[in-house]
Amino acid sequence: MELIRTLIMHDGGLPGLAAMTTLDRPEACVVWHMPHPDRAVATRQQACITAQMQALGCTSFVGAGPLNHSITPSGPGKAFSACDEDQALESCTVLMAAIAARQHGCHRVLWPENADDDADRLSSLCRRAVLIQHLANLTSDGEEPPPSQMLEIDIPMLDCSDRQVADLAIRSGVPLDQIHWCTSRADAPCERCASCIRWHKALSELGLAAVQQ
Repeated sequence: MELIRTLIMHDGGLPGLAAMTTLDRPEACVVWHMPHPDRAVATRQQACITAQMQALGCTSFVGAGPLNHSITPSGPGKAFSACDEDQALESCTVLMAAIAARQHGCHRVLWPENADDDADRLSSLCRRAVLIQHLANLTSDGEEPPPSQMLEIDIPMLDCSDRQVADLAIRSGVPLDQIHWCTSRADAPCERCASCIRWHKALSELGLAAVQQ
């Protein structure tokens, strides 16, 4: 059977690492990373991704240019809410990953997101994955390619809880100090940002304490 070449979106955090463990051959995947706009955070992300790739035997890395993290709608109509803007940026990032997948001969993109117990988030992720997959598969004449050439957007941990995602990541054997989750500019996890609060809770449910990074 022909190996389906996979591109995995990864920011050095628990979800991306967990998604890598769902692959039969993680060493054969392409790791795609869009850096955080803050240089200090981006540096920590890159260090963790490098360590994780070495631990899992991955060698193929593709870095993207930073996305403009400010979307200003033009024309008449209601302005974006913060939630709308976050979803728009997230969707743009996935589409960029899909384009990179095409360029590197991949037929699948792993989007490492999970909805935990948020039904609205689950529904939104499903809808956007279908839309992005459709856009990524359009040819120059507006048609879709043959099934054998179709690109798939896969969310393998869609209905997983944060605890399950953290457990998958930890089972990879990568030490906690080589996993990134804090989005603040501090040298160590701030324990105050939404990402720290989210993943510290998941780790504590597993009986683990977050470490200084």
